[in-house]
Amino acid sequence: MPNRDIVWENRAKTFLDQLETDRTRAEKRGKGRKHLVSIVHQNGCCKVDPPVLHASPGDKILWKFDGSTDGGYLFFPVKELFNGHVHKIPKEGVEQPMGKVERGRYPYAIYCKTHNCFAVGNSDPRIDYP
Repeated sequence: MPNRDIVWENRAKTFLDQLETDRTRAEKRGKGRKHLVSIVHQNGCCKVDPPVLHASPGDKILWKFDGSTDGGYLFFPVKELFNGHVHKIPKEGVEQPMGKVERGRYPYAIYCKTHNCFAVGNSDPRIDYP
């Protein structure tokens, strides 16, 4: 009987290989997935859902506030990620394509005008770009 650790290691490798293949196909087609990032008012502050987003080249992100806010601003330290450091997010939301950047983790901040606060995730919100 094979060692359980070896079996799980092989399964993980197979999964990661398939993920890399899917990502490469999406890059070649120039098409990616669409992600929804919701900013909701909850218990006196705004929260980002999902707090960590896993995106790939060619993906688009729809940034959208819930109905209880008047919109806000999106701040990125790396301007190449979305073609600029600061973006206005209207109440109805805005869709943005991912820029071409190196793989890595990209923190960002969202300011909520209505509640005069920055949104939070489980920790600081970020985009993982594997």
